[in-house]
Amino acid sequence: HARFDAGGNEMFSFPYSTFASKKLILIERVGGYRMKIAIVVNSITGNTLLVAEKLKEKFQTMNNEVEIKRIAPTCKEPVSGSDLKNIVLKDIPELSPYDLIILAGPVHAFSISAVIKEYVKQSQTLKGKNVMIYVTHAFPFNWLGGNHAISQLKSECESKGANVIKTGIVSWANNKREAGIEKLLKGFTDR
Repeated sequence: HARFDAGGNEMFSFPYSTFASKKLILIERVGGYRMKIAIVVNSITGNTLLVAEKLKEKFQTMNNEVEIKRIAPTCKEPVSGSDLKNIVLKDIPELSPYDLIILAGPVHAFSISAVIKEYVKQSQTLKGKNVMIYVTHAFPFNWLGGNHAISQLKSECESKGANVIKTGIVSWANNKREAGIEKLLKGFTDR
């Protein structure tokens, strides 16, 4: 959907129908409005963070302002048991100044990371925000936890009033990892 403004700068649009409305968002590629994007990520091994960094680079090449906001618990990363109920986060990033929020975390025990889930529960600024979600996991098939984790996080976001517009899963289990990352980048940044 290439368009050009009066100065000849290429513009692009996201079809807002995927955002639960029939409007179009017009964003100038060169000059003018820059979308502010926050990537909120919980990463233990660095895999989820690596994908966040690649997304940041890709969105920046499209003339957007992008920040990665890491979230972590104040103590050892909880993965099971009673620790999941007593999570205290080091920081709860404020998201109100951002046009688009990307939430990302690993899959633990076939579910979304307890840390990213707790972040969403505590966040006060998701209402009316456009949100994209992705998870990373070590299984070769998405039905081995990835799909369930996405469903959980999507439900949590929607309960806070967010508009979840895209989701993705990256598997770290096989030699198709790079292709999976590229598919996610393309899916999240396609015009």
